[in-house]
Amino acid sequence: MLNNRYLWGVFVSLLSILVTWLLSNGSTIRWINALFMTGLISMLIAATYFVVNGGFFNNFSRGFSKLFKIMSNNPMNDDFDDSPDGGDSGEERKAWASQMLITLTLTIGLVDLALSFILLTFR
Repeated sequence: MLNNRYLWGVFVSLLSILVTWLLSNGSTIRWINALFMTGLISMLIAATYFVVNGGFFNNFSRGFSKLFKIMSNNPMNDDFDDSPDGGDSGEERKAWASQMLITLTLTIGLVDLALSFILLTFR
């Protein structure tokens, strides 16, 4: 079970639903609001981590360094050896921990948002 991220996603989603219910003191409106905010924040965390882990900012900074080298007409370091996708970094980009974090936060976000909309329509 420790390696199955889908089971962890279900477990953490149920835990999130239970915690938001307990914190809402039994009020349906407060529960819907808490579910929506928890889902929104979880999806924001997943999206931010996905963008950062994907190397967008690394490539963005490499592009600017290349641009500044060209604009300064500096003959030193004229070549650009790094690949734009970050393949030369040697880091393992698809590690288990990062995929688990993205999967869990995305699952929590989707389940909580969907449940808040379902509860809102049937209220």
